[in-house]
Amino acid sequence: MLNDMKKIIIEKEVSLMEYIGERAKILRAEAKLSQADMTRKIPKLSQATISQIESASYDNITISTLDKLCDALNCKSSDLLPF
Repeated sequence: MLNDMKKIIIEKEVSLMEYIGERAKILRAEAKLSQADMTRKIPKLSQATISQIESASYDNITISTLDKLCDALNCKSSDLLPF
């Protein structure tokens, strides 16, 4: 599935934030977590922020936020990034 996502980002010129948001949403769904569950795992991020990340309307994601998402989703940064 990850290779399919990488192909989509190249073919459709999906932005990096769209890619990260879609991957975060997929991984969260696979983990059977709601956005509210995520806010309990990452207290410094609101449900609105998680929603913005997943919808690619959050445009200044930091490495620290990516790390927190990875911790909550039990994944590596390479699972959220296309490279």
